[in-house]
Amino acid sequence: ARDLSFDHKPDSESEHRRIIKTGGRVAPMHVPGHGFVGPARVWDRSQRFGLATSRAFGDTTHAAANGGAVIAEPEVTTHKLGENDRVVIMGTDGVWDQITSQEAVSIAARVGGDPKLASEHIAREAKRRWEAMGPVRDDITAVVLKLEQVAPSSSGSGGLGSDAAPHMTVINEKRGGAW
Repeated sequence: ARDLSFDHKPDSESEHRRIIKTGGRVAPMHVPGHGFVGPARVWDRSQRFGLATSRAFGDTTHAAANGGAVIAEPEVTTHKLGENDRVVIMGTDGVWDQITSQEAVSIAARVGGDPKLASEHIAREAKRRWEAMGPVRDDITAVVLKLEQVAPSSSGSGGLGSDAAPHMTVINEKRGGAW
């Protein structure tokens, strides 16, 4: 498996430095009587709302325009596809906090690279691991795109075969008063 991206966690060295430089604050949630709990978060100016990622779309409470340090600017990488590349697997942090890239590729291989089955199996395994840890579970979305080498047709156009359509599985059940 080859990672094509990395998580934008507030406590990673480069993101932490960027957040602090903008006047932001990074710390886990503070629960009275329990101290600091959970992952590092980027806090808004009011210190009431903390987000456990440093880059996101749509979280306007944390947007730089509102004095927050969460930005929507992506970091873009490129990867030239080779003949050994079989699938692209995308997922939310609810997947990647529980499953490594290699595990996800192995799951996809076990189901023959079928994008529908692969996305379902990856999402179910992430859900199972979250549930084994306790009552809290993050959102879980897995998207699998099967890559195929298809010879050009007589019209000169090639492309992905019909069974290579990407498939997305979302597990977003309300549980215990939280998503």
